[in-house]
Amino acid sequence: MKLIFLVGYFNTFSTMKTKLLTLLLFSFVLQINAQLVNGPFEFNTSFTGEFADNFKGGFKQGDAYYGLEQLSLNFNTETAGFWNGGNFFIHLLNIHGTGATAKYVGDMMVLSNIEASDFTGLFEIWYAQNIGKFMFLFGQHDMNTEFAGTKYGENFLNSTYGVVSNIALNIPISVYPIAAPCLLTKYYFSDNLILKIASYDGNPGTIESNKHNMKWHLSSSEGFMNIAELQYTVINHNQNGITTSNGIQMGSYKLGMFYHTGPFSNYYDSTKTLKGNYGIYFIADQMIIPKPSKPSEGLALMMEVGFSPPKLNLISYSIEGGIRYHGILPWRTKDFIGIAFTYARLSKYVLLNDISRSFSESSIEASYKFQFANHYTIQPDFQYIIHPGALKTVPNACVGLLRFQLAL
Repeated sequence: MKLIFLVGYFNTFSTMKTKLLTLLLFSFVLQINAQLVNGPFEFNTSFTGEFADNFKGGFKQGDAYYGLEQLSLNFNTETAGFWNGGNFFIHLLNIHGTGATAKYVGDMMVLSNIEASDFTGLFEIWYAQNIGKFMFLFGQHDMNTEFAGTKYGENFLNSTYGVVSNIALNIPISVYPIAAPCLLTKYYFSDNLILKIASYDGNPGTIESNKHNMKWHLSSSEGFMNIAELQYTVINHNQNGITTSNGIQMGSYKLGMFYHTGPFSNYYDSTKTLKGNYGIYFIADQMIIPKPSKPSEGLALMMEVGFSPPKLNLISYSIEGGIRYHGILPWRTKDFIGIAFTYARLSKYVLLNDISRSFSESSIEASYKFQFANHYTIQPDFQYIIHPGALKTVPNACVGLLRFQLAL
């Protein structure tokens, strides 16, 4: 694998303008954060770079580099002395480079969760207000921050551990890199039980059609993505024999359903379109063997299952699962190690109408993240993609990745 790491980034893959802007950005945020600790403003920025090498299979062999820069600002109205419970949030992105999925592998699920076309612009901008047990949010919002995601799967690199595959591969949704306007409501029955309901623009567009992600085009003909999720969280309030008020999250279970009101292809009868599409999903995250000294770390399992009607969807059901351990080495307590798998089953009607298709696409991923201090990570990762693109003619692919990140 041709892994040159940071020196390669600065010497080969980036223009002088990008280098200077990146350094200035981090310097600026460091100064702002130092001056505004405990103030109403919270600035965050991160740079993520990734090298990928397709050793075998896919369309062809080769290596790639791509990166993501993020800048966000949160303004808390209560801390500012205005009114209680208000938060204003804005999130900007810069994406550069072409990933291994697009150039070499051709997998549907996308082997890196930062891979996208070149883009600089707005990702999110929203306002949220807490009133009693309710939270209301309006604006351009990343659906994956509230719905259809797994907590313990977020350290894996494959995109499928973000949004459940029976949503991500079937329906246009408001997720990275193009978010869409929405109305969202949360109701807290208790600390353990939350109900979330939202309606998003049903067609956020693409990087090509919405260049800087600043166009809102709400249309009943394109439909709306409506989603609801009930989440139960397992909280441990007993730490080392002492009862605490906040507690530590030891697991969560999510049951969700969605309905998109737009038009969709009819895979049973290609001469017709059908209005409306729907599905359900279930997600489980559970700590199995917590560390006695720090219950939030240890051995944990995660699982995602989703079902959608085969007549309306490319993917009829999907299953993702994995196991991870935080702090497996006594002297590296913040490191992450894990192995995970994905399986996306094609609709029976797609298979009947397209003989070039295989029954499914699946992958196996093994990953280790080295955490240095609080801001730096390096993560080697290996993925084996079975039937990339669910195409019979594309050989199974072996891909190695190396991700590095600086977050402030």
